Amino acid sequence: MPQLVTGNLGSRHWGSPIGPSAFTRCNMFPANITRNEAAVRSFMIRTHSYELTLDLSGTAAVGDYDPTVLFVSTSTVKFTSGAGASNINLIAEKVLSATLDGTQLDAAAVHDHKVHFEVQSGEHELTVTALCRFSRTGEGLHRF
Repeated sequence: MPQLVTGNLGSRHWGSPIGPSAFTRCNMFPANITRNEAAVRSFMIRTHSYELTLDLSGTAAVGDYDPTVLFVSTSTVKFTSGAGASNINLIAEKVLSATLDGTQLDAAAVHDHKVHFEVQSGEHELTVTALCRFSRTGEGLHRF
């Protein structure tokens, strides 16, 4: 029997069973994930490490971009997973590359502020290089 997570957000009630496609959004920023999505992902994936490389020099050889607005980010995540479909969140202007266990992911795998992938049970490594936007909202990396 699926667990039901419920809550109250203003006058709206939300709740749904925990499952791969069971989630509801109530006035959330689209890049945020729901409690149910987080629960499903944490049940399937155990993260071992994150390695982040940020190039703030503006000299990265990744094509034409404005370094006063964008920076290059490379993230490598090592994790253990059960078999199935999952994703990692990514807020970026453009994904330059995404590899899973050394194999390039199709560009269609990147949508809805996420990099989607399918894995077999075992150890995995996901590396994503992207152009990300500096922020002035109190979130993310700031450049003034």
